[in-house]
Amino acid sequence: MLIAAGRRMHRTTGLPEKLAALPSRSRLLLLISFLVAALATPLAFGQDTERAVELTARAVDLIAENRVAEALNLLEQAVEADPDHWEAYYQQGRIFGMREDFLMARHMLLQASELNPGHAHTHRLAWEAAYRIGDFENAWDQAIRASLAGVDMNQRFLEMYGQSEPPEDFEQRISAPRIYVAALDMDDVFAANQLPFNRNPESGGIGTISGRPAYAEGMHRANENAFNLQQVRRQARDAIYRAPYLGTVLDLELADYVLGISVESIAEHEPVAMEGYMRLYDTSTGEAVYYRPISLRDISSEALLFGEMERQIIELQQWVLEQNR
Repeated sequence: MLIAAGRRMHRTTGLPEKLAALPSRSRLLLLISFLVAALATPLAFGQDTERAVELTARAVDLIAENRVAEALNLLEQAVEADPDHWEAYYQQGRIFGMREDFLMARHMLLQASELNPGHAHTHRLAWEAAYRIGDFENAWDQAIRASLAGVDMNQRFLEMYGQSEPPEDFEQRISAPRIYVAALDMDDVFAANQLPFNRNPESGGIGTISGRPAYAEGMHRANENAFNLQQVRRQARDAIYRAPYLGTVLDLELADYVLGISVESIAEHEPVAMEGYMRLYDTSTGEAVYYRPISLRDISSEALLFGEMERQIIELQQWVLEQNR
């Protein structure tokens, strides 16, 4: 049975000077805490994420009371409200696993793992669901991902060795460098747009943005930009998830590298082009070891963003592989 379980990066190659006196890992942890604050609250433009989160929380309470049929109904509503709300799939996977419907459990948990790559318990449960129905391709894949995410899967690997051949590139995949994708650095964007985050919308205002209409327009643009920028981060994580020789982690302590994306500018009209930089920080030294300028043609277009971020991460993977030769 499935088990329930319940600032900014500077343009130098090093970390900010004020952190220089700290040990390298402490400096990096502190730096990332600043970056994560930039996009701490999930957004989903055009989707009812808040409702999905509320419904999922209520469903979790019902699961604890063993009212799983009611919980499942709420989780289905959560997916309708926001099809990208990963936890709704994860909790459904738990329910189907407890019912020993491992086919549906696998279906839900694989979706959850794609929407939130690097979540250790999701990968662990997805492994078990796939293993129980003899789907060894996904079982090996999810076991590797769970291991990279910090789960001890050694015994599980031994179990599978007796029943199925591991992937030919198993050793390379299991030793893949683990990457933590930081929240985007957007200081330049907010400064350039002069968004009135500290301005009273009732007042006449001062400067280039004043009064309620301009305030509302500015905030709407800010919300759109925030959503689009979250998609940049998400597409980066997704592309790493698809890269066979890179690992995605949500726990910074497990990371070999931190991927940081600095946003220099965003177009104020469609297509929403973005200019910036991509850096890879070595967590053992705190130094930037990889640097590339990035130019994205339209971050509001999921199809374009998918392809462009895919190319960026393929180049990154190639660089990592060359370093390890």
